[in-house]
Amino acid sequence: MTYLTFDRLKIKANYKYLLERQIQFNQRYNPDNGDLIGQYYSSENDKLVPFNLFIAVSKPKQTLTLEFSSKILGEDYPKLISKYTIRQCLENINKLGICRIDVDGILQTGYITSADVTKDVHATLSDETLHALSLWVKNYRRYKWDYYDSEGIDFIRDVKSSKCKECIRIYRKEKEIIKPKNKDFLSILPNKWEVVKQFNGVTRFEVKLETIGKVRSYLNLKDTYINDVLNAEANPILTMYDRVFGHTSDVPEIQADTFDDFAMQKILNAYHGDIKTIEMTLKPLYASRSGFDKRMTKIRQTWEKMLNNSTSGGINYVNSVRNLLV
Repeated sequence: MTYLTFDRLKIKANYKYLLERQIQFNQRYNPDNGDLIGQYYSSENDKLVPFNLFIAVSKPKQTLTLEFSSKILGEDYPKLISKYTIRQCLENINKLGICRIDVDGILQTGYITSADVTKDVHATLSDETLHALSLWVKNYRRYKWDYYDSEGIDFIRDVKSSKCKECIRIYRKEKEIIKPKNKDFLSILPNKWEVVKQFNGVTRFEVKLETIGKVRSYLNLKDTYINDVLNAEANPILTMYDRVFGHTSDVPEIQADTFDDFAMQKILNAYHGDIKTIEMTLKPLYASRSGFDKRMTKIRQTWEKMLNNSTSGGINYVNSVRNLLV
């Protein structure tokens, strides 16, 4: 069985698992009475930690929050965060000289509130494929696309509510890893070119699950304890891909010039091109044999056009990319 991998996790646990602060944390105060309500560290302006790391304690909620990138793994960064590397991630936090956390306590009781599910595949993402994906969005009114960092493409559900936003990102990791934004991270690795080499020919897929509700929904889980999430059997990237592009069992529809053309294509895809079943379903609806025969002739012609259209152009790219995720 293949287990899920992640580029980012956000974990919450009891604040007692922050055992020691080794540097001065930022303070958070209640704006009404000035009481200290929390402390936090962020790597945002820390040049010694050139990757995403956030550690926070809330006194009112009695929670410890840890958010980190898979870059916390250092030279094991290509392995991503998984059930096999999660302990290493937490142990590496302890090695930074920022704080000391109870790794076992967090692993046993912590739960995940946000995550970037990630899959790296050894396949080249060509410009032609990117172009095809931009053209074959199933519901173009719901999902908008934009280029990501000149090396990939984002498909985003265009809604106002952040809770309802959805995004799948597909990009050329071999190009992205050597961009200037990753220069500081690579500089701390003793064998940085060995790490870079592992991304040769790699395309990365990411789905952002920004809320605990989305983590539950996409992973088919009741609870989001660390062990439950890392052992989940769902395929959220494939789920999101199908939402954007549709399932490949559907043959892409062609330009419909009349309502009649539109309706026939909908019927054909509803029955997955099963002409025999369509015949049996429609026959009782016609009073005359000639009317029924004319209709079935049109349906067969429409199906042939749809099949001819699906064997060329962008749908082949869409299907080939989907096969990488199964």
